[in-house]
Amino acid sequence: MFLGVIVLGVVVGVIIAIVIAIKQTATAGKVDCPACGRTTLLPGGSAKCPKCKTLIVRTSSGELITK
Repeated sequence: MFLGVIVLGVVVGVIIAIVIAIKQTATAGKVDCPACGRTTLLPGGSAKCPKCKTLIVRTSSGELITK
């Protein structure tokens, strides 16, 4: 019985993590990389460009900064 509760908790946790990841991806904005021009998703305000590996960060004022 106790093992069943643990397994159920793990399954529910995985489902919740998947739902949160899908919501973040759905609300991510598309931006063009300032370094190479490739369009990429920007979930959570920052991401690395998959082509040139430049870190793209959106500031609170909406400006894009590369690092």
